Amino acid sequence: MKQFLIRIFVMLMIFSFMTSNVIAQEDHEETDAVCDTPTQFIEITGDKDNKGALAFDKDTLNVDKDTCVQITFTNMASVIEHDFTVDEDADNGFHGVHVHIANNTAGINNTSSKTALFKTPAVDITYEFYCSVQGHKGAGMVGDLIVGDGSKAPGFELTLAITAILAMIAIPQLRKRN
Repeated sequence: MKQFLIRIFVMLMIFSFMTSNVIAQEDHEETDAVCDTPTQFIEITGDKDNKGALAFDKDTLNVDKDTCVQITFTNMASVIEHDFTVDEDADNGFHGVHVHIANNTAGINNTSSKTALFKTPAVDITYEFYCSVQGHKGAGMVGDLIVGDGSKAPGFELTLAITAILAMIAIPQLRKRN
């Protein structure tokens, strides 16, 4: 019974980890504009932090609901590619965002920047933004795009609650056996 409970707990932890990670985009297909008149403008830079780790210069971006947003993404790295990615959320009518720059001269007019337009959903929600270049998300290139008042995706809380309940059941059972 003890090993069975431990296996369930480990499987739930693995499931929780897997559902919180997103597979990186490898084709680097740019976002198609879904709006044409931005009313909100944000800027974010990809490079390294003061300790040399891969990072964005901001870990939180706030945008209004139901708004056309222009994002300007800048890659300061001379030989490292970076991108800015937010996954699609079809349930809320959000098409996602993907802006990729191969290095600090691959942007507009040989600069380090590119822009994209995207329309935010009409709901309060929080999305994860990240760099989808292999290994960059795991190295810390992540943050939150808060739309309106924000909220976490509904699946996250459910997974966390189930894991907590199973842990509360398993721990007393394990203690009784010892």
